[in-house]
Amino acid sequence: MPPESTQPQDSIASFERVYTMEDDHPAKELPEMEGSPQDQDDMIRMGKIQELKRNFRPLAALSFSAVLQATWEFVLISNTQGLENGGLAGVFWSYVWTFVGFGFIIVSLAEMASMAPTSGGQYHWVSEFSSPRYQKLLSYTTGWMSVLAWQAGAASGSFLTGTIIQGLISLRDPSYEPQNWQGTLFVFAMIAVIYFFNVYAASWIPRIQNILLALHLLCWVVIVAVLFAMAPHNSAETVFTSFHNGGDWSTMSISLMIGQITAIYGSLSSDATAHMSEEVKDAGRYVPIAIAWGYFGNGVLALIIIVGFLLALPSVPDALNDSTGFPFLYVFRQFLSTSGVNGLTAIILIPVIFSNILFNASTARQTYAFARDRGLPFADWISRVDPRRRIPVRAIAISCMISGLLSLINIGSQVAFNAIISLNVAALMYTYAVSISCIIYRKISCPETLPPRRWSLGRFGLAINIIGLLYVIFALFWSFWPPSPLPSARDFNWSVVIFVGVFIISLLMYLFQDQVIELDDKGNVKIEDLKTSMGMLASRQKPHRDVDWIQSKSRTHLTTSSQAIATHLQRCPSSGGKKPRLGDASVKAGARPVVSDAKPIQYLKEKKRKRTVEYDNKYYQSPLENSDINARGNFAKKRQALDSIYSVYERVVQDMDRLFETLLKANELDSGEDTEESEEDLVDVSSNTSETANKGAGKAAVKDAVNVVKIEMKDNTIVESDLKKDEEKEKPTPCKDSRSAR
Repeated sequence: MPPESTQPQDSIASFERVYTMEDDHPAKELPEMEGSPQDQDDMIRMGKIQELKRNFRPLAALSFSAVLQATWEFVLISNTQGLENGGLAGVFWSYVWTFVGFGFIIVSLAEMASMAPTSGGQYHWVSEFSSPRYQKLLSYTTGWMSVLAWQAGAASGSFLTGTIIQGLISLRDPSYEPQNWQGTLFVFAMIAVIYFFNVYAASWIPRIQNILLALHLLCWVVIVAVLFAMAPHNSAETVFTSFHNGGDWSTMSISLMIGQITAIYGSLSSDATAHMSEEVKDAGRYVPIAIAWGYFGNGVLALIIIVGFLLALPSVPDALNDSTGFPFLYVFRQFLSTSGVNGLTAIILIPVIFSNILFNASTARQTYAFARDRGLPFADWISRVDPRRRIPVRAIAISCMISGLLSLINIGSQVAFNAIISLNVAALMYTYAVSISCIIYRKISCPETLPPRRWSLGRFGLAINIIGLLYVIFALFWSFWPPSPLPSARDFNWSVVIFVGVFIISLLMYLFQDQVIELDDKGNVKIEDLKTSMGMLASRQKPHRDVDWIQSKSRTHLTTSSQAIATHLQRCPSSGGKKPRLGDASVKAGARPVVSDAKPIQYLKEKKRKRTVEYDNKYYQSPLENSDINARGNFAKKRQALDSIYSVYERVVQDMDRLFETLLKANELDSGEDTEESEEDLVDVSSNTSETANKGAGKAAVKDAVNVVKIEMKDNTIVESDLKKDEEKEKPTPCKDSRSAR
């Protein structure tokens, strides 16, 4: 692996803060926007601008992951298909192998989150680690699948909460018949709560994460105590060896494979914290920890809940035919009164509601990131960040609106609604499969180009990735199967139809949409993002002569590419007559970029109010259009090329600082060089200065200062310096780190 770049990042980060944000952006006043130095380095390497506030500390990130996954809650309340195809023993053993197999997926995702901690998640990892030949296509389709999967998951959580409430009503009033439109109204109520918390109480969410984690654990303790202490129990032999083939499949093995969807559904969304990476402090270190520990911790809690639930379940057929539609309510009714069932269900619903809130927050960040990378229609509007709250309010609103629109489908046809909801499992498994495949490809083909990671799988990383890929393909295959061999339209698993349809639509949009993800044939960084987000006026500048802020226009850097290359070869003959490359480390320690005297400060001020600084050929010209950075392959050379870009970036920032120092010196020269002069002399100097300023009224401050410097320093020293430089051009000399003092 090539060594990490050792150049200072402070000047780069400061340049990005000053010249890429609006004047009134709160980020310029808040250090917590930046996070740790490592966070800044990661954002620069990925070509992203820090727009969100990093207010999640390590424990808050872990709490976010655990509460959002809510594994034990969802395994308890959504286990109907597992009981129908598998029975008591099927639910237990399918969860065991799912917990183990999904663990390989989770740690693989955690390692990728350490390499590239961004809200984009899977589609960004695909863009970094995939083959350059298929990079854009795979990243674009993965982004669409990820967005739709998370949107469908957000709608399913709200819908599940509403239907549980309807089940409690029917339990209290046996004459009540649940209606689809009533379930939709409950979804609307849940969406209103979600929007309020994620927008108006967003600043409080990181602060109460630890409280939510304690609530999550406390509710688990209550449910476990009730199930093990109060409920009548089956024998252990019945629980671990009694299978049920309610789908009438030809073999019990097929029935078990289809019933494992219960365990898979409870294990999904473990990557949610990765989509909050841009709001976690020191994300490259703590986001992988939150993902891994959140999954394994929740998995152990869920396993204990499953054992207690199966011990207390007297009859699988009766539980499946219960009027409430939820087997866990049937179990509670066996040993609790109606009030007790309502109270115990409320204890489960509280963490589920907070899980829905956090799920929507993660969904909005993923949608915001994909829109920021030009992957969605109306990308500029969706990716807008509220300047006061520093959260993607519009992405949150879009997510809530999509959940509401999907719930309206339930009024007309619950079959159609279930078909869309079923996309959650298949689409997420697809994104897992593609991203893990890409990291395997990169580790095998060119492991030295992988970004540095602070949470690594070590020597067994490749083997773990391969096992995780095999399991995710296995689970994706079985997620498309219906619950019975001859399903009706209501029972058919429409996820395969929706999945293929969405995939085809994303391909068509990729082929016919003008604005898609702009990704270069890179090693591990997106050059197009560097252009748009960080400003090409710094990243593409190639120094080829010393800085002289008072040179005439005929002697500035505004020359052709061939002249710049010739000058570089003349200064650095060690390149052997070859065209300079970014990876050749040809930027020597004395070479500095030249900025034209055509009002550079006015130019920067005009650009400063824009969200990004764009490349302008009028002021900055690069002789490196055909360098290694545009070639396919050679990832190691591209890595060196990017290091060279960063070093040039820093020099440009330093030279801008030097420009301001020169202007200050010009003002001092204008006011008088001798500070010990009498007051009369000072008055005369100041009056002369004011007369000069009056003559130059209406001109830019920089041009006035430069003219003053020309008047005060028009002597033989400048003439001799120009002659000396002309002689150096005629006779090649090696690069040196010496420059005449000014």
